[in-house]
Amino acid sequence: MNLNKNSKEMATVVETYLEPEVVNLIHDNDDLDKYNSLIKELGMNGQHNVVRPLKSPIPFKYMNTSYVNIAKELCPRRIEFKLYDKSPIPLEILSLIKLAVDENHFETIEIWYDEKTPDPFAIGINPTYQLTDVNNRWKDHDDKTKFRNAEEAKKYISENNIVAGIESFGREDVYAIGKWGDVSKTYEELKQLAVFRYKQNQINIINKKIKDANRELEDLTTQAFEKFG
Repeated sequence: MNLNKNSKEMATVVETYLEPEVVNLIHDNDDLDKYNSLIKELGMNGQHNVVRPLKSPIPFKYMNTSYVNIAKELCPRRIEFKLYDKSPIPLEILSLIKLAVDENHFETIEIWYDEKTPDPFAIGINPTYQLTDVNNRWKDHDDKTKFRNAEEAKKYISENNIVAGIESFGREDVYAIGKWGDVSKTYEELKQLAVFRYKQNQINIINKKIKDANRELEDLTTQAFEKFG
């Protein structure tokens, strides 16, 4: 994770979520070849979910469920990165998005933001696909490979001569590429802010339900009179 000032014109603080142990594989072809070779030699099938042949591993921070929920609470608006127009996307973030696009790391790249105070996240998203048998049950194929998109699954079926269907898991693997704006808060501070905002939103919803219920109670006498005279 790195914090950097952007250009003077934009005066924005940028936070990037590159995993240091993977960054050198992005630009070093020899190390990348060795990395992919060892994965294949050791039969590390789980690594196929984050690594593709001839491509660097996903170098960005994987977001667990708690972190995803925090980001969604603080930045409830989601839009495909090409359509984002609420604030300038800093050069560092654009460079990382370009890297992710060139390496085909994600099926979708989105900007998550808040309407009033954007403080956006650049987010990489991969749905998870698996093979199914003729009865549409999960296909327990040998290497348990998860696929980032339907095309990868089709290619796998063709190359391995498998009779199978393709089905989405219904969940996403989410990665943080970068953030800009107010990035001074720690994870715990963001968590506390998300908890506070969530509770306030729920309190407003509950209070509205109470108000609506009280109004129904007030109307009950009138309804009874109209019904029974």
